[in-house]
This record gives sequence, C-alpha cells and structure tokens, in this order.
Amino acid sequence: MKEKLIKNCLLFIITFYNLTAVFSQNIKWQNTVGGNRDEHPFSVELTKNGNYIFGGFSQSNISGDKTENSRGLSDCWIVEIDDSSGEIIWQKTIGGNNRDTASSTKQTKDGGYIIGGYSNSNISGEKSENSRGNDDYWVIRLDSNRNILWDRTYGGNGVDRLWSIIETDDGGFLMGGQSDSNISGDKTENSRGNNNDVWIIKIDSTGNIEWQKTYGGNGSETLSSIIKSNDGGYILAASSTSNISGEKSENSRGFGGDYWIIKIDSSGNIIWDKTIGGDNGDYAQSIIPTSDGNYLIGGEASSNISSEKTENSVCISTDIWLVKINETEM
Repeated sequence: MKEKLIKNCLLFIITFYNLTAVFSQNIKWQNTVGGNRDEHPFSVELTKNGNYIFGGFSQSNISGDKTENSRGLSDCWIVEIDDSSGEIIWQKTIGGNNRDTASSTKQTKDGGYIIGGYSNSNISGEKSENSRGNDDYWVIRLDSNRNILWDRTYGGNGVDRLWSIIETDDGGFLMGGQSDSNISGDKTENSRGNNNDVWIIKIDSTGNIEWQKTYGGNGSETLSSIIKSNDGGYILAASSTSNISGEKSENSRGFGGDYWIIKIDSSGNIIWDKTIGGDNGDYAQSIIPTSDGNYLIGGEASSNISSEKTENSVCISTDIWLVKINETEM
C-alpha cells in the first residue's frame, strides 16, 4: 500500500522549500515504532501542541512498543509522537474481530480526534455496528482524553474504503474514498462503471449522514485526498481510468490512470473537474493549498512527455510528480 506514503513525501518536500536557511541535513532523531508483527502508517498530521499523530494498522499483540493486544486480524493503531525526541506520548488500539485500518487521522478543533478508515469487522471490540458487506468506511470520534465518543459504519454490498476525512466549518466531517457498491446499505447511488467510484459522505458532529455523492465514469476511480477550497467548497484529488462518461468530462490521457481533480460546492455539486496525465499510469495521492492561494498535487507517475506531462520518466520507472494548479483557471 505504498500509495499513501506519497502524502508524507509531499509534506517533507514542502517543509524543505519553506525553510529560510538550511545548513545541514543531519538527522535530529529517529524512532522505530512497532510490535512483533506488521505495522503500517497511512497518515501523519501535526497536532495542536506541535507534536505528530499517525494512524495506520497493527497486527501485533503486546510487544515492543505495542501496549494493547490485537482485537482481530489487524486493528487501527493511533500513536502520538513527541516533536523534540520522537518518543511515543500515547497510543491507542481500536478494532473488531477482523481487519481494521485507520487511513486518515486528525486532531479536531475541540482537541479531540477524528479517525477515518475501513473495516470488515462485525460487532466486536470497539466496533458497534456490523459490516454492510465487505470493507466499509469506519469513522471513530475521540474526545481530548482519547475516549471513544461514537463510531459509525458506512457502506454498501461491495468494497468501500475511506482514504481521507476532514473537519468541516459546521463541526461535521467530510469523508471520501473508493466504492464499488451499488445501491445497498448506506449507498444511495449505483456504481457508474461496475468498478470503483469516488464516494463522498458529509456527516454531522455525531455521525449522521447529511448528504452523499458518487462520482465516476466507465473505468475506475479512487479518491486519495480532500481539502477545503477558498470559497467554502472542497477540492478532491483522485485518480481515474475513465473516458468521458458519468461525471468525467475529459477522456483518459493514455494507458493506466490520470490525476482527476474535482471541485465541489458545500453541497457536493460539481463545479468543475480536470484530468491531468500522460501516456502511462499517473495516480494523485495528495493535494495541499499553497501560500499564494493555489493548490499543489502530489502523486506518482510513470508517463513520459505527453499530454500534460512535460518531463520523461527517470530510468523508465515510477516517479513523484508534482503539479501546481490555479483554481480560477480550471
């Protein structure tokens, strides 16, 4: 699941170029964090106190740095790391009797936390609702003391995986990822192409669905990142293999996927969408706002010079591809 590591690469690149003076790149500290089985991080975020919180999954029981036993095959594992030393400040294991993953973890405005991920566990452990079919979106709300306030499961009869969640200005949350479910469970629209589509859900502060939208074409789409736009809407960074169909307004650029950027208003209506890619596989993983009011997209690309790609692949391999866009010119 290497694709989620691109977000961290982008974060470090932006941090580097914002430094006013760099005298050396000596390692300040490092820490290996884990137990006696596999662990994998999916997101790293800055906390209000200047430390870092990461979320992912763990298969370990109590061992190494792991202080709680596994609930099932894998669990959400949330860890806060001290900025000055790299040491663990606190950690929390959350899961059910099957596979559970935290793919997007953030601190909320009230000092609590929102954890977004996916699960195919039934009621067990910390999971309070049964699976809808296969993997489902799973959202857990913690207070400032890391106590669980509520958890909610959202899904249909297929595979639904949440990759990004953000807090909205009204105290609710907007989440998105991929879904191949048709109308079933919580899903109110059919798949566009019998494959993955982007599935967006807006919930209130207690997890109730306010609206949801499915965006896709005749191929496969996956959302990786959501940010707020400058006008109260949202910008979605996704990847797509579709030609013009469904919500897709431009053809695929070549073999494999393209970056697919979607601007929506506060109710989920599409304002514009843009396909960016070359002649091979290009997959957007993260989008961030820039200081001049524009947006930077980061992902992986194996295309050579073609369509929007202006440089060849290095050594005929997959590279990091950064694209800056101007929202007003889409």
